[in-house]
Amino acid sequence: MTHEFTPRIQELCALIAQEKDPRKFTQLVEELNRLLAEKDQKPQKPVAVVKASSVA
Repeated sequence: MTHEFTPRIQELCALIAQEKDPRKFTQLVEELNRLLAEKDQKPQKPVAVVKASSVA
């Protein structure tokens, strides 16, 4: 997960889990959905590139 999104996503998940007010719950879920959609549209940087080498 992209580091710039991780803290807010975690915060939103915690808030959503505890929220009792349906309107506030919906607002939090909508924000979470926007963040996740934005994260999915950003190009992912490869973590590692592994090349297989032939060993004879």
